[in-house]
Amino acid sequence: MLPPVRRSGWSLLEVLVAAGIIALLITLSFPAYSFVRARMNFAGCVANLKSLHAGLSVYLQDHAMVWPQPPGDREMADADEDKLGIWWFETLKPYGPTRETWICPGDRDGHEHDQEDPNTLVTSYGITLFDETPNSAYRWFQPWVIESGQNHGKSQGPNLIMPDGEVRQGVGIEI
Repeated sequence: MLPPVRRSGWSLLEVLVAAGIIALLITLSFPAYSFVRARMNFAGCVANLKSLHAGLSVYLQDHAMVWPQPPGDREMADADEDKLGIWWFETLKPYGPTRETWICPGDRDGHEHDQEDPNTLVTSYGITLFDETPNSAYRWFQPWVIESGQNHGKSQGPNLIMPDGEVRQGVGIEI
């Protein structure tokens, strides 16, 4: 008596059912992908703000708690954002923040191309200017760094980093 013949492989119906299930799972995952990507951009932005806060905190400790003062008058510094961005980058560079730290991952305005030119730096973040009085950055509970733009949705507002290192969302703040 011969043993029964066993067929190996899959039938056409089994292959079609498996392909249909895979296609359904891929279709269902597309909305989740955009949500996950937005959360990753938000987390990257928070990490950038924390890195800038750490750099500013160490700078303050090294400079008798005096906030960094941009050269020239503030009106001129505000008018020339490229030079101001480079100045902030160069000031905080010894304390950790890299060029990539200054651009929010959710900011899609082409700022990633500015990394190639060492004389310009268009940042996604604005630094609050305080006076030269020691501890002036801690005197008022106002943000040290503010994200410029609505990179994480208008309902959330820009991210802010406070003097204690807490990241807040500035709901209702237009920048």
